[in-house]
Amino acid sequence: MIRAILCSVFLLTIMQHAIAQQDTLICEPDSAFLASGAIIFPTPFVNDTLGIGIPQPACINDSFEVIFFLNAPPTIAFAGVDIIVNWIRVDSVTNLPAGLDIECSVDNCQIFPDSVACIRLGGTPDPSNMPGDFELLIYMTASTNIFPILPIQYPSETLGAPGSYIITLMEEGACDMITSTVNQYQEVAGLNIFPNPVRNELAVEWQSQFLGSGTIGLTTLTGQRVYDEELKVQPGLMRHELSLSPLVPGIYFLDFRSDNINFRRKILKL
Repeated sequence: MIRAILCSVFLLTIMQHAIAQQDTLICEPDSAFLASGAIIFPTPFVNDTLGIGIPQPACINDSFEVIFFLNAPPTIAFAGVDIIVNWIRVDSVTNLPAGLDIECSVDNCQIFPDSVACIRLGGTPDPSNMPGDFELLIYMTASTNIFPILPIQYPSETLGAPGSYIITLMEEGACDMITSTVNQYQEVAGLNIFPNPVRNELAVEWQSQFLGSGTIGLTTLTGQRVYDEELKVQPGLMRHELSLSPLVPGIYFLDFRSDNINFRRKILKL
Protein backbone atom coordinates (compact mmCIF):
# COMPACT_ATOMS: atom_id res chain seq x y z
CA MET A 1 0.00 0.00 0.00
CA ILE A 2 2.76 2.44 0.99
CA ARG A 3 4.67 1.55 -2.19
CA ALA A 4 1.55 2.23 -4.28
CA ILE A 5 1.03 5.61 -2.61
CA LEU A 6 4.68 6.57 -3.16
CA CYS A 7 4.43 5.56 -6.82
CA SER A 8 1.28 7.66 -7.22
CA VAL A 9 2.97 10.69 -5.64
CA PHE A 10 6.02 10.19 -7.86
CA LEU A 11 3.89 9.98 -11.03
CA LEU A 12 1.88 13.04 -9.98
CA THR A 13 5.10 15.01 -9.48
CA ILE A 14 6.34 14.01 -12.94
CA MET A 15 3.01 15.00 -14.51
CA GLN A 16 3.01 18.38 -12.75
CA HIS A 17 6.57 19.01 -13.91
CA ALA A 18 5.68 18.07 -17.49
CA ILE A 19 2.65 20.36 -17.44
CA ALA A 20 4.76 23.21 -16.06
CA GLN A 21 7.29 22.70 -18.83
CA GLN A 22 4.54 22.58 -21.45
CA ASP A 23 3.06 25.86 -20.24
CA THR A 24 6.39 27.71 -20.17
CA LEU A 25 6.20 30.94 -22.12
CA ILE A 26 8.57 30.74 -25.10
CA CYS A 27 10.51 33.89 -25.91
CA GLU A 28 11.90 34.48 -29.41
CA PRO A 29 12.51 38.23 -29.75
CA ASP A 30 13.60 39.91 -32.96
CA SER A 31 17.33 40.69 -32.83
CA ALA A 32 16.56 44.21 -34.07
CA PHE A 33 14.59 44.79 -30.88
CA LEU A 34 17.56 43.81 -28.72
CA ALA A 35 19.85 46.17 -30.65
CA SER A 36 17.38 49.06 -30.41
CA GLY A 37 17.86 49.62 -26.68
CA ALA A 38 14.08 49.78 -26.17
CA ILE A 39 12.82 48.41 -22.86
CA ILE A 40 9.48 47.09 -24.15
CA PHE A 41 8.30 46.01 -27.61
CA PRO A 42 5.82 46.60 -29.22
CA THR A 43 6.57 50.26 -28.59
CA PRO A 44 3.78 52.53 -27.31
CA PHE A 45 1.48 54.00 -29.94
CA VAL A 46 2.16 57.72 -30.52
CA ASN A 47 0.64 58.61 -33.89
CA ASP A 48 0.18 57.20 -37.38
CA THR A 49 3.93 56.90 -37.96
CA LEU A 50 5.42 56.25 -34.52
CA GLY A 51 4.88 53.25 -32.27
CA ILE A 52 2.79 50.13 -32.63
CA GLY A 53 0.86 49.82 -29.38
CA ILE A 54 -1.77 47.03 -29.27
CA PRO A 55 -3.30 46.95 -32.77
CA GLN A 56 -5.64 43.96 -32.38
CA PRO A 57 -8.98 44.37 -30.58
CA ALA A 58 -10.35 42.14 -27.83
CA CYS A 59 -13.92 40.85 -27.57
CA ILE A 60 -16.00 39.89 -24.55
CA ASN A 61 -16.04 36.12 -23.96
CA ASP A 62 -13.39 35.57 -26.63
CA SER A 63 -9.80 34.58 -25.92
CA PHE A 64 -7.24 37.35 -26.36
CA GLU A 65 -3.45 37.38 -26.34
CA VAL A 66 -0.64 39.80 -27.06
CA ILE A 67 3.06 39.18 -26.38
CA PHE A 68 5.40 41.92 -25.16
CA PHE A 69 9.19 41.62 -25.13
CA LEU A 70 10.96 43.04 -22.08
CA ASN A 71 14.61 44.02 -22.47
CA ALA A 72 17.10 45.13 -19.83
CA PRO A 73 19.73 47.24 -21.64
CA PRO A 74 23.09 47.79 -19.91
CA THR A 75 22.23 51.49 -19.48
CA ILE A 76 19.13 53.63 -19.77
CA ALA A 77 18.84 57.36 -20.32
CA PHE A 78 16.96 58.80 -17.38
CA ALA A 79 16.29 62.55 -17.44
CA GLY A 80 19.15 62.95 -19.91
CA VAL A 81 21.66 60.96 -17.84
CA ASP A 82 22.89 57.45 -18.73
CA ILE A 83 22.67 55.19 -15.70
CA ILE A 84 23.84 51.59 -15.34
CA VAL A 85 21.11 48.97 -14.99
CA ASN A 86 21.40 46.10 -12.51
CA TRP A 87 17.96 44.60 -13.23
CA ILE A 88 14.43 45.51 -14.31
CA ARG A 89 11.22 43.94 -12.99
CA VAL A 90 7.62 44.26 -14.18
CA ASP A 91 5.38 44.66 -11.12
CA SER A 92 1.90 45.14 -12.58
CA VAL A 93 -0.23 46.28 -15.51
CA THR A 94 -3.17 48.47 -14.52
CA ASN A 95 -6.59 49.06 -16.12
CA LEU A 96 -6.77 45.64 -17.72
CA PRO A 97 -10.27 44.49 -18.71
CA ALA A 98 -11.58 41.96 -16.18
CA GLY A 99 -10.54 38.48 -17.24
CA LEU A 100 -7.12 39.48 -18.59
CA ASP A 101 -3.85 39.04 -16.71
CA ILE A 102 -0.11 38.83 -17.36
CA GLU A 103 2.47 36.06 -17.08
CA CYS A 104 6.22 36.14 -17.66
CA SER A 105 8.77 33.75 -19.10
CA VAL A 106 11.13 34.44 -16.16
CA ASP A 107 10.72 34.26 -12.40
CA ASN A 108 9.16 37.34 -10.81
CA CYS A 109 9.18 39.09 -14.22
CA GLN A 110 12.72 40.21 -13.38
CA ILE A 111 15.55 40.31 -15.93
CA PHE A 112 19.17 41.36 -15.96
CA PRO A 113 21.19 43.39 -18.52
CA ASP A 114 21.55 42.00 -22.04
CA SER A 115 18.71 39.54 -21.48
CA VAL A 116 15.12 39.43 -22.64
CA ALA A 117 11.83 38.06 -21.38
CA CYS A 118 8.37 37.56 -22.78
CA ILE A 119 5.27 38.96 -21.12
CA ARG A 120 1.98 37.39 -22.16
CA LEU A 121 -1.03 39.62 -21.70
CA GLY A 122 -4.04 37.41 -22.24
CA GLY A 123 -7.19 35.69 -21.09
CA THR A 124 -10.90 36.04 -21.83
CA PRO A 125 -12.60 39.39 -21.11
CA ASP A 126 -15.71 38.62 -19.06
CA PRO A 127 -19.20 40.16 -19.42
CA SER A 128 -18.69 42.51 -16.47
CA ASN A 129 -16.64 44.72 -18.82
CA MET A 130 -18.18 47.52 -20.82
CA PRO A 131 -16.94 47.77 -24.43
CA GLY A 132 -14.56 50.65 -25.00
CA ASP A 133 -10.89 51.65 -24.86
CA PHE A 134 -8.76 50.53 -21.91
CA GLU A 135 -5.52 52.52 -21.61
CA LEU A 136 -2.92 50.42 -19.84
CA LEU A 137 -0.02 51.48 -17.64
CA ILE A 138 2.92 49.17 -16.99
CA TYR A 139 4.56 49.62 -13.60
CA MET A 140 8.18 48.45 -13.28
CA THR A 141 11.04 48.67 -10.82
CA ALA A 142 14.67 49.08 -11.86
CA SER A 143 17.84 48.77 -9.82
CA THR A 144 20.65 51.06 -11.03
CA ASN A 145 24.04 52.35 -9.94
CA ILE A 146 22.44 55.66 -8.95
CA PHE A 147 19.02 54.60 -7.68
CA PRO A 148 18.85 51.31 -5.72
CA ILE A 149 15.12 51.23 -6.39
CA LEU A 150 13.82 53.27 -9.33
CA PRO A 151 10.05 53.12 -9.97
CA ILE A 152 9.11 53.31 -13.65
CA GLN A 153 5.72 53.99 -15.18
CA TYR A 154 5.59 52.91 -18.83
CA PRO A 155 4.97 54.44 -21.39
CA SER A 156 7.43 57.05 -20.18
CA GLU A 157 8.39 60.46 -21.56
CA THR A 158 11.39 60.43 -19.23
CA LEU A 159 12.75 57.22 -20.79
CA GLY A 160 12.09 58.47 -24.31
CA ALA A 161 9.05 56.21 -24.82
CA PRO A 162 5.95 58.45 -24.97
CA GLY A 163 2.59 57.24 -26.20
CA SER A 164 0.00 54.73 -25.01
CA TYR A 165 -1.04 51.09 -24.88
CA ILE A 166 -4.77 50.80 -25.49
CA ILE A 167 -6.88 47.65 -25.69
CA THR A 168 -10.06 48.24 -27.69
CA LEU A 169 -12.69 45.93 -26.17
CA MET A 170 -15.61 45.07 -28.43
CA GLU A 171 -18.96 43.40 -27.80
CA GLU A 172 -19.36 39.64 -27.62
CA GLY A 173 -19.37 38.06 -31.07
CA ALA A 174 -17.69 40.99 -32.81
CA CYS A 175 -14.47 39.03 -33.36
CA ASP A 176 -16.43 36.11 -34.86
CA MET A 177 -18.20 38.55 -37.17
CA ILE A 178 -14.84 39.90 -38.33
CA THR A 179 -13.63 36.38 -39.17
CA SER A 180 -16.83 35.36 -40.97
CA THR A 181 -16.91 38.61 -42.93
CA VAL A 182 -13.38 37.99 -44.17
CA ASN A 183 -14.19 34.41 -45.13
CA GLN A 184 -17.41 35.11 -47.05
CA TYR A 185 -15.56 36.69 -49.97
CA GLN A 186 -14.41 34.44 -52.80
CA GLU A 187 -10.87 33.29 -53.40
CA VAL A 188 -9.20 35.05 -56.33
CA ALA A 189 -6.52 33.46 -58.48
CA GLY A 190 -3.06 34.88 -57.94
CA LEU A 191 -4.16 37.23 -55.16
CA ASN A 192 -1.18 38.69 -53.33
CA ILE A 193 -1.30 41.49 -50.74
CA PHE A 194 2.03 42.66 -49.36
CA PRO A 195 3.53 43.56 -47.02
CA ASN A 196 1.08 42.57 -44.28
CA PRO A 197 1.56 43.90 -41.61
CA VAL A 198 2.23 47.17 -43.43
CA ARG A 199 3.51 50.59 -42.39
CA ASN A 200 3.19 52.81 -45.46
CA GLU A 201 2.73 51.38 -48.98
CA LEU A 202 0.50 48.36 -49.58
CA ALA A 203 0.59 46.51 -52.92
CA VAL A 204 -2.30 44.40 -54.21
CA GLU A 205 -1.88 41.97 -57.11
CA TRP A 206 -4.37 39.57 -58.65
CA GLN A 207 -5.10 37.75 -61.90
CA SER A 208 -8.10 39.16 -63.75
CA GLN A 209 -9.94 37.48 -66.61
CA PHE A 210 -12.35 40.33 -67.30
CA LEU A 211 -12.49 43.84 -68.71
CA GLY A 212 -14.47 46.35 -66.71
CA SER A 213 -14.29 48.49 -63.57
CA GLY A 214 -14.34 48.05 -59.84
CA THR A 215 -13.85 49.74 -56.48
CA ILE A 216 -11.01 49.11 -54.01
CA GLY A 217 -11.32 50.38 -50.47
CA LEU A 218 -10.50 50.12 -46.78
CA THR A 219 -12.91 49.76 -43.85
CA THR A 220 -12.22 49.95 -40.11
CA LEU A 221 -13.39 47.38 -37.57
CA THR A 222 -16.32 49.64 -36.75
CA GLY A 223 -17.40 49.80 -40.40
CA GLN A 224 -16.08 53.28 -41.20
CA ARG A 225 -14.97 53.64 -44.81
CA VAL A 226 -11.55 55.34 -44.84
CA TYR A 227 -10.45 54.78 -48.44
CA ASP A 228 -12.28 54.40 -51.77
CA GLU A 229 -10.95 54.38 -55.31
CA GLU A 230 -12.39 53.30 -58.66
CA LEU A 231 -10.20 51.14 -60.88
CA LYS A 232 -10.29 50.05 -64.49
CA VAL A 233 -9.86 46.28 -64.70
CA GLN A 234 -8.18 44.51 -67.60
CA PRO A 235 -7.45 40.85 -68.30
CA GLY A 236 -4.08 39.73 -66.94
CA LEU A 237 -2.05 40.62 -63.88
CA MET A 238 -3.53 43.62 -62.04
CA ARG A 239 -1.47 45.62 -59.57
CA HIS A 240 -2.54 48.54 -57.41
CA GLU A 241 -0.69 50.37 -54.63
CA LEU A 242 -2.31 52.15 -51.70
CA SER A 243 -0.65 54.69 -49.40
CA LEU A 244 -1.61 53.84 -45.81
CA SER A 245 0.67 56.43 -44.20
CA PRO A 246 -2.19 58.76 -43.14
CA LEU A 247 -4.06 55.94 -41.33
CA VAL A 248 -3.67 55.21 -37.64
CA PRO A 249 -2.29 51.74 -36.74
CA GLY A 250 -4.87 49.00 -36.37
CA ILE A 251 -6.84 46.34 -38.22
CA TYR A 252 -8.55 47.19 -41.51
CA PHE A 253 -10.45 45.31 -44.18
CA LEU A 254 -9.22 45.78 -47.73
CA ASP A 255 -11.81 44.88 -50.35
CA PHE A 256 -12.25 44.95 -54.09
CA ARG A 257 -15.69 44.77 -55.70
CA SER A 258 -16.72 44.48 -59.33
CA ASP A 259 -19.35 42.63 -61.38
CA ASN A 260 -17.08 39.60 -61.65
CA ILE A 261 -14.63 39.69 -58.72
CA ASN A 262 -15.10 40.21 -54.99
CA PHE A 263 -12.36 39.74 -52.45
CA ARG A 264 -11.68 40.96 -48.92
CA ARG A 265 -8.66 40.56 -46.70
CA LYS A 266 -7.80 41.64 -43.19
CA ILE A 267 -4.62 43.72 -42.94
CA LEU A 268 -2.67 45.09 -40.01
CA LYS A 269 -1.41 48.68 -40.25
CA LEU A 270 1.63 49.28 -38.02
